[in-house]
Formats: sequence, C-alpha cells, structure tokens
Amino acid sequence: MTSPTPTTASSLRYKAVLDSTGVRLAGEPLLEGETDEPFAQSPYEVGNAPLPQVIKDGYVLPEHSDPVDAYYRSEITIGREQFLAVAKANNATPAILVCRAPDAIRNAANI
Repeated sequence: MTSPTPTTASSLRYKAVLDSTGVRLAGEPLLEGETDEPFAQSPYEVGNAPLPQVIKDGYVLPEHSDPVDAYYRSEITIGREQFLAVAKANNATPAILVCRAPDAIRNAANI
C-alpha cells in the first residue's frame, strides 16, 4: 500500500487508496462566485400560466357529512383558588382538568 499524498487518502477499513482531487478543506478560501445569487445574472421567467385551482374542501367521513346547524358554546366562571385546589386534589394540571371537565359535567348530569 502506498503512503497517502496530498491528492489521495487511504481507507483503512477497505484497504483502498481514494482520490481526493476536488475535495476542498475548511481552511481554503472560497471560489470566485461561490456565494453569488444563482439567478442574479440571468432573468428567471415564471411565465403566464394560470395558477392551479386548489380544492379547499377537506375529507369528511360519510357519517359526518351533514352540515352542522347548531353550534354550542358554554362559559363558566371559576375562582382561581378553588380551581387550583380541585386540580391539586385530583393530581391534575389545570390544562388536564379543563380537558376532563366536559366528561365530568356529563357524568354528573347522567347525560
């Protein structure tokens, strides 16, 4: 096996001499034009083709394809100290308690 030269490198794993011509090192200066904008010197034509039409209707399961006629929103006011005490008593974070609240309300009302 020959010793590596500046333009070759050896691979110990595959026992081969690899050609490293064209491989640039970190300390070398940049080539001329290497950081230039690629389309700055020549015009970049986009043409006058019409834009594609985008279908904005999402997929809906057949059992839920009927339009919704009624929307419901409920608001409640809870004192901060009481809310945090309930969260702590149930080993829950406030966010988890809020997420579980609709289930608790349904269960309490036997809905």
